[in-house]
This record gives sequence, structure tokens and C-alpha cells, in this order.
Amino acid sequence: KLKKLADINFGANLLTEVPPALSKLVNLEKVDFSKNEIKTLQPGIRRLTKLKTLSLAHNLFLQLPEELSACILLQKLSINANRIQFLPVDITRLAQLQVLDLRDN
Repeated sequence: KLKKLADINFGANLLTEVPPALSKLVNLEKVDFSKNEIKTLQPGIRRLTKLKTLSLAHNLFLQLPEELSACILLQKLSINANRIQFLPVDITRLAQLQVLDLRDN
């Protein structure tokens, strides 16, 4: 259910992974997973094609999955305070991206 849900905040919950069911919430526009212990995103993230804002700040990411490039409406991506060593080449497909926060990696 929750078919009309547009904004969800999982911040500061000590999560170690993104719930797989998230990929079923296809109308999400804003998702916040900041301040958790997540290391990777599920491939199902590519189903969130309406996503405009994604915060993954303060987690344990080493890299971002290429599937993120399917979120073509993404305007703001916060991945600061992780362990990002490089960005996938496909990130250039995010033509709507206006803010890319990479601080403290």
C-alpha cells in the first residue's frame, strides 16, 4: 500500500541496509537515509524514477550503485560524510542534478 507516499525519512535509525520494500514505493520524491550504517543501496532503487531528493549522508558507503542513474529526476544527492572513493560514470546521466554534496569523504 502507501501508493501515494512522496516523502519518507529513515534518518538516525542505525539501519544497516535499505529495506527492499522501498522499491515498491514508486511515487517517492524525497528519501532520507542519513545518519545510519548503510553500506550499499538495493538494485531496486532504479524503480524510484520520481525521486528528486536523496540523502545518504553520514553512512558507510564506499561507492554508489550504477542503478542510481535510473533516477533521472534526481535534483539533490547528499552523500557527504561517507567513505566514497569514486563516483560511477553513469552519474552523468542525472541531467536534472543541481546539488551534489560530497563533503567529508
